[in-house]
Amino acid sequence: MSPIEQLLSEDNTDNIVLYDENGTPTDFVQVAIIPVEDKTYAILSPAAHMEGVEEDEGLVFSIDIDETNGDAALNLIDDSDVI
Repeated sequence: MSPIEQLLSEDNTDNIVLYDENGTPTDFVQVAIIPVEDKTYAILSPAAHMEGVEEDEGLVFSIDIDETNGDAALNLIDDSDVI
């Protein structure tokens, strides 16, 4: 199951594993899925200490679907207007 399928599954209780550009995995705990108009956002909290992220903080990702081929991607949001 892909990370996006995990996020959108109501039955999922497992951590979400995301990989950085070097292929290094990081486990995240799903905090919330928030639909806003035509976008869906996922709030994820690192399962272990992550540099630059406080223990009680989460990261906001947009779930983006490519309308031409249906591919899905998680994109980190750092725009304070969105957050």
